[in-house]
Amino acid sequence: MKRLPPLLVTVLLLFAIAVVVGPFLPELAGVESHGNATVTVSDGSDTLAVVDARVADSPQERYQGLSGTEPLANDTGMLFVFPDESNVSFVMRGMTYPLDMVFIDAERNITAIHTAPVPPEGTSEAELERYPGRAKWVLEVPAGWAERHGVSPGDSVKIERSA
Repeated sequence: MKRLPPLLVTVLLLFAIAVVVGPFLPELAGVESHGNATVTVSDGSDTLAVVDARVADSPQERYQGLSGTEPLANDTGMLFVFPDESNVSFVMRGMTYPLDMVFIDAERNITAIHTAPVPPEGTSEAELERYPGRAKWVLEVPAGWAERHGVSPGDSVKIERSA
């Protein structure tokens, strides 16, 4: 019986492992697609705005956020989900377009809104401006979104997750 070369054996073994383990790698690495959400903002009586948002609910996704992405289309955004309501701060790390940051508490009320410009080129991590608020969720949308839709602190938010 003829022996296979060691390199071929290694390649075949790695291929077999990839076939068996591959579908589970995102979960094993702690990174998986967490889908989308529809975020509806109202002032208690009228709907002010609806946003289709990508969900960032793992530490890796929240850290990456929208850094290095193309500018958002109107009425799209990213919804950052935290395990519990707490005081959080956001920065514009790696951003090339301005954002509105909408902080939402556990009762689904807007607690703060910041409009964040693009940081000057060469700004170090330590020099990035911090945008604080109390939140369980933070919605990032194109800059000026809150003003265009008349959204302000105290407005209520409905969040519907989808796959």
